[in-house]
Amino acid sequence: MSGQLLSIDWLPGSDRLHGRCHCRAQAESDDPVALWDWLQAHPDHPAGGPVQPPVTPLTRPPAHLVGPREGWHAPARRPS
Repeated sequence: MSGQLLSIDWLPGSDRLHGRCHCRAQAESDDPVALWDWLQAHPDHPAGGPVQPPVTPLTRPPAHLVGPREGWHAPARRPS
C-alpha cells in the first residue's frame, strides 16, 4: 500500500478521531488503534468504521462517607 494516503484527525471538542482511507472511505472512533487497524485493512475494511467494543458502565461511588483517618482532625467550630 505504499504511496497511498491514510489520515487520522482529532475532532476538536471531543474524544473522537476521524479517519480517511485513500479509497475515500471515512470513519470515526474513540480508539486510535482500532481506527488505524481499520484503515490498514483496505480494501476489506467494513463500511461505517471499526467495530466498537461494548461500553462497560462505570461503577457507582460508595453511598457513605469514610470515617476520619488517623491524625485527621475536624476543623474547629466557630462560636455562634
